Amino acid sequence: MKEKLLIVLFVFLLFQPASPAHAEVLGQFKLKNGSLLYGEIIGMKGGVLKARAAESLSNPIYFKWGQVEGFATEEPVTVTLKNGESVTGIAEMDEPGFLKLKSDLFEKSKSIELKSIVAINAGKDPTATKDAPDEVFLKDGSHISGKVVSMEDENLKVETPYTEADDILIHWEDVDRIVTKDPLTVEVWEKDVEERDEDKFEATTRQKMKTVANTEDFSLSNVRTINIPERRYDGAFDMGGSRLAGNTNTAALNASLLHTIWTKHHRFHIDGKYNFASADNVETANNARLNLRYDYFFSKKMFMPVFNFLEQDQFQGLNARATLGLGLGYQFFDKDSHKLAGYTGPAWVYENFVETGTTVTPTWAWGLRWEKEIWSEDVTVFHNQQGYRDFGDQGSQALRLVFEQGIRVEVYGDLYLKLEFDWRFNSQPEPGKLKSDESLIWGLGYNWSN
Repeated sequence: MKEKLLIVLFVFLLFQPASPAHAEVLGQFKLKNGSLLYGEIIGMKGGVLKARAAESLSNPIYFKWGQVEGFATEEPVTVTLKNGESVTGIAEMDEPGFLKLKSDLFEKSKSIELKSIVAINAGKDPTATKDAPDEVFLKDGSHISGKVVSMEDENLKVETPYTEADDILIHWEDVDRIVTKDPLTVEVWEKDVEERDEDKFEATTRQKMKTVANTEDFSLSNVRTINIPERRYDGAFDMGGSRLAGNTNTAALNASLLHTIWTKHHRFHIDGKYNFASADNVETANNARLNLRYDYFFSKKMFMPVFNFLEQDQFQGLNARATLGLGLGYQFFDKDSHKLAGYTGPAWVYENFVETGTTVTPTWAWGLRWEKEIWSEDVTVFHNQQGYRDFGDQGSQALRLVFEQGIRVEVYGDLYLKLEFDWRFNSQPEPGKLKSDESLIWGLGYNWSN
């Protein structure tokens, strides 16, 4: 009985059709290291061949086009050449470095050199849809899929679905090539790196590119920015206060606004602040100040500021003060993570006090703005100061200082909490007034930028 069962099983297996090792495979590709891989050609662009190996048809793999010696397909592909010509046909293996395209549209197979191919469309790339990710290929062979956001200060910012909090920052020197779904706005230096003067405004051009990679006519080292607009802006607004009612009746309100717009040579800056307080329905604080400044940049670091500082303080007996001047400034640092700029120059100050009336006096002015991210980009410390030394013969000889320092902590998206300490000093106050004023300010704010 056992012998009959074995004979039946043997006959059944004998007449089963052979199952090829790669029945589902639609092609093969050969690498210069001698490897021959079976799989499905998806496409090629930006110097990268995308394919699926037979062992893992669900996951695409990538090869540098320069590593490929030849490939073959069982379905038509469209090959785009450097001269702009597109040819469609079934690819066949040819001598190393070449392939043959066979089609009913031409009598003989066409032999095409792989070096002349800039793109291959096999009609099987799922990333050709509107939701396709951008691809960033690094020099170590790895690659990142996501959305290319921007590149500035030698850092490429990429938004990925697997980074919930912050975008990925990649140092530009580590990037081998970028391939995107939508065109990028790429700002390119007109001079090579060894010919550029880092302190001067070297000429640049802007190009729309979907593939950013080293070629015979293009170098990644000449890329200055990606997706950075010519006109930039940033700003912030915050407000805080308190109110007590009942046995104690107090109220306090403070608000501040900061906004800056800049281009290559020009920068417009405005910041203002208002403070109010009362106790038992009697005002105890009421002051405001507004700073307007225009900077013209001679170079990346040197600039000429024209400024006007406006002040009002009811409890200093100051109806109005306006300080108008110009000077020379220097931008020490100008990155999102660290900014420092200072200026100095002559000015004229107009003052109108309740008791002593109006004076117009020459003065020497200076200013400093500093901010720096600490621990992370969510925490920023800052210090701003303005100083004036009057030197009128018969007018004021006052020294006036305004110091503002504090910390901002981002709490959610563009919302932040701020704690700030302000100190104002006037060496020649109105009769009966103190020389200095202090304020501790907290608030909730919102910042914006492009």
